Amino acid sequence: MKLFFYFFLPFLMIRFYWMYLVGAILVIFLIPGNWWKRNPESQPDKLIGKLLPFMNISLRNLTLRLFAIAAFFLLLPGFLIFLVALIVFWLPVILVAKLLSRDPAAKETPLLGFFLMCCLVVLIIAGLLAPMNLVPIALYFLMGRPAGNTIEFLAIGKDAVRDDALMGLVGILVVSLILLLDAFWRLRQARQVENLPTSKVGSVSLGLVELKGTARKIGSDRDNPILQLRMDPFDYLKPHQKLEPFFLEDESGQILVDPRRCRIRTGWITDLINLFSGFHEVVLNERVQRNDKTDAVTRTMMDGDPVYVIGSAEVNQEKAEATGEDRLVIRPSARSNWNPSLWRFLFGSAKLPPGKDILNVFFISDSREEVATKHILRGFRTVWLISFFWLFTSVFLIWSSYWPVRQEMNPEGWRNAYWRESDSISRLLRFEKYMESLAPQTTAGIPALIEAIGYEDRRYKEPATSALVPMIPALNDRAAKVVLQLRTNLQTTDAHLLQTTILALAAFGPEARSAVPELIEQLKCQSTNTYEVTPNIIRFQAAVALGRIGPSASEATQDLTRALDDPSPFVRDAARHALIRIEQ
Repeated sequence: MKLFFYFFLPFLMIRFYWMYLVGAILVIFLIPGNWWKRNPESQPDKLIGKLLPFMNISLRNLTLRLFAIAAFFLLLPGFLIFLVALIVFWLPVILVAKLLSRDPAAKETPLLGFFLMCCLVVLIIAGLLAPMNLVPIALYFLMGRPAGNTIEFLAIGKDAVRDDALMGLVGILVVSLILLLDAFWRLRQARQVENLPTSKVGSVSLGLVELKGTARKIGSDRDNPILQLRMDPFDYLKPHQKLEPFFLEDESGQILVDPRRCRIRTGWITDLINLFSGFHEVVLNERVQRNDKTDAVTRTMMDGDPVYVIGSAEVNQEKAEATGEDRLVIRPSARSNWNPSLWRFLFGSAKLPPGKDILNVFFISDSREEVATKHILRGFRTVWLISFFWLFTSVFLIWSSYWPVRQEMNPEGWRNAYWRESDSISRLLRFEKYMESLAPQTTAGIPALIEAIGYEDRRYKEPATSALVPMIPALNDRAAKVVLQLRTNLQTTDAHLLQTTILALAAFGPEARSAVPELIEQLKCQSTNTYEVTPNIIRFQAAVALGRIGPSASEATQDLTRALDDPSPFVRDAARHALIRIEQ
């Protein structure tokens, strides 16, 4: 059920909150003034520039980014659940395909590695979903503890508590492991960059190198950029980048740099992606153009710009026999830290993935060396901040599973103050369970029973009225309210409810004097809807109730006198005793 909730959460949000979304979008595009559309740092003479002089994006762009982040976290659970479903479906299909394949090599390919990887992916997804489990819990308490609906089912009860504790534990283990490995790698990487001496192109040797120089475009077209990133806020998650090989030139020569397997930095999203792909990044800060109208940002590196490169110097396989500047190339390392024998045992002949170690560093910047360390450590802080949030929410999820209020559903959840669903069967089952939980002679359930008497459904009225009869002495000032509710029940055609109501009014005695007109009408009862409660029983109970009311029921004297000629001896006897009590 929780997986269903997470998968359809985006659709539910769109269904109920689309008006807020439309309103927010209108605000974004209809607010006039350059202060809203332009960067505050470009408006130092205006109030917004004095308040936020350090802000290099417009408030409109910032609002759009916040929408993008909210949409990302809203759609993430549904995507992860879809991925789990795809894995569950994909594994049997692969197994059947390999068993039915006529290719002997396909049948010999091991499935153990794929199975382990799929299990690992499912565990990681479960850990990532841990904070999402707080959504229904928060909604449950923010909405006044609603009962009977999907939110309560996801937040309250032994099953929900058990699932939350398990997912919180998985979240702590998964995120802690990822955080430990990433932090260890990034800190060693930053230390490696700091300690790595700057080499000259003419003395470059194989391995990790650090170079400074000038970017030179390959070919004669010098006017087009070597590296370029255009990031549109309307396409924030898919920036348009151009990466071409180029020469890095210094006073000792030039060497080929191939950045085609890299990403140009776009912000915190790049830091998260680098958790799994390695630190292969391009940072361009010198040539930055911003469009105040569309908030688009374009970053470029042109021929002749200064360039700083950290990467792996490898033999250029395309020109392996060359002896000059074409012999080596600087590119991201393809080296893997997996054991080849173990990889072949798990995955067969699949290609080894590149390793994430201190040698697998590739960094290009149009600034100085300090920028590399700065961006590596900034990524470290970003990952730690988000991981801390995930760890905190996972711990909080486990802690919340011990709250007494989450252990059991609200016993009075069938009441109007709590119920939010239209499912009458579930509500009635909860009411029946509540009635079974009431201890004899207890008065704690009086408010709930009074409410149930007022419901239109007789399945609530009759049990509540029966349970309320022993509690009548404790009602005190609430008697008038209960009698008023019981008077409306005397209009029913249900004989069982009618009998129970008359019995309850009789138990009130003089407090039920306002119900005398309705009881007089019941003295004339000639038919009922069931053979179990006959008209004679209804007339008998009405006469008894009028007698219990006593002198306050004097207006019923004439009708009780007529009842002395009733065909039923029980009714005649009850009418006679009632007249005696009224005339006292």
